[in-house]
Amino acid sequence: MPSLELDGVSIVLLGLFNPAIFQPMWFKAHGLIRGDEAESAQKITVISPEISQFKIGEFMMEVWRERFMASTNDATLFQPLRDLVIGAFSLLEHTPIKAIGINRTMHFSIADIDTLNRFGDFLAPKDSWKELMDTPGLAVMIMKYPRANPEGEINVRIEASQKVIPGVYFDVNNHYELKKEETEVEGTMKAINVLKDNWEPGLLFSLKIAEHLLGRDY
Repeated sequence: MPSLELDGVSIVLLGLFNPAIFQPMWFKAHGLIRGDEAESAQKITVISPEISQFKIGEFMMEVWRERFMASTNDATLFQPLRDLVIGAFSLLEHTPIKAIGINRTMHFSIADIDTLNRFGDFLAPKDSWKELMDTPGLAVMIMKYPRANPEGEINVRIEASQKVIPGVYFDVNNHYELKKEETEVEGTMKAINVLKDNWEPGLLFSLKIAEHLLGRDY
């Protein structure tokens, strides 16, 4: 079974945001991070009315007027990242949020290039292409799974890893749509509850997808 070498998560919120609010000292002022973390914040790219980008420890924050993203590539900090986002938007209770993404990115090592190619053939058989091309190969596969409850979809992107060679990269997007009438009545609490209820199941199912496919006979 291929081994998981690199693992990351991100939380993406779509709505209307004020990027200038999101800066290390704001998180410190509300007790969401420690003072030393705020003062040693790394890579403060920009903080402005249009965009805010900075890194606190192993957390990366990127906020635009219509998109908020918090991410980490440290598997020991997945839960603290979720808690940080929940804490922030519990304070910003009137922020209109229309969609949530719970995303997991995984790089698995593969024994050798031949095994990697066999995995690609397993995902996308090449027989129908060989009359047109001598050596067809799978570059990227995207599968979509619509979900009714909660409303949304799961998008799975698979390709050769550029960081673990030879390896396979999985990008699993668990997307949740919020109905306008729900957000108008419940404010950000609806979004927070979706994040609380689906965080662990979403991450576990993302891993299950990768392990199921990589564990097949190819």
